[in-house]
Amino acid sequence: MAARQGQRRETHKAVMWGQVILSWLIPGSGFVLRKHYARGVVLFLLINVTFMIGVLLHGAVVWPIWNRHIEGFNIVNNLTFIIQLGNGLLSLLSLVGHSLGPNGVLTGKEWHAYFDLASFYLLVSGGMNYFVVCHFCDRFSGRAKDKSSGKSA
Repeated sequence: MAARQGQRRETHKAVMWGQVILSWLIPGSGFVLRKHYARGVVLFLLINVTFMIGVLLHGAVVWPIWNRHIEGFNIVNNLTFIIQLGNGLLSLLSLVGHSLGPNGVLTGKEWHAYFDLASFYLLVSGGMNYFVVCHFCDRFSGRAKDKSSGKSA
């Protein structure tokens, strides 16, 4: 009996981590998988519309300079890059597109006047998804408490 419960816990953890990764890759998908459809769709639209505004303003996720001995190194750029990757699949596509050349869909134009503003939209989008994934993980792993009843959500 105890072995069966241990297997269930391990299976639950594996499923939970799979849903967390999917929720990172596709914003709101974890909530949809847990049958919270309205919340999942609203979060998907909110995060991806913010990202697409950044793309339309000619922004992109760009590799920062990681070597602190090179002149262009800036710790803020490195942290911005990490947070921009919080959007998941669209951020990865933007990063790959920008790395391949200037003629792709999600490539961005670093010389454009709105590039910094657009990058800020990408930053906000990634930060929002980071908080959504953390909330999803807390809520469905049993760590978050329902404030109205004091029980786990």
